Amino acid sequence: PMRSKPIKIPLQVCISQARSGLKSRKRGEKGEVRLKLGINVKGLVESVEVVGSTGFKLLDDAAVKAAKAAKFIPATIDGEAVFSTTEIKIVFKLN
Repeated sequence: PMRSKPIKIPLQVCISQARSGLKSRKRGEKGEVRLKLGINVKGLVESVEVVGSTGFKLLDDAAVKAAKAAKFIPATIDGEAVFSTTEIKIVFKLN
């Protein structure tokens, strides 16, 4: 069957800044974490999987916490919201 409307991917609308914490900063920990997120039909994050670690548990945990609080406009097929997955990257830098 032909689709009347295109498939739309989920669109991130809000993610709070991931905070690494004083302990990580004092240790000089920095890096990039890649996360695979499961987004439900309401645009909420249902699942988070670390697919690329920083190598530092505290940073990875901070990224997961921030991702779980993120809000998305859900993916759609034919205008109907559907569960989807997407990957995001969070970078921790020392300032």
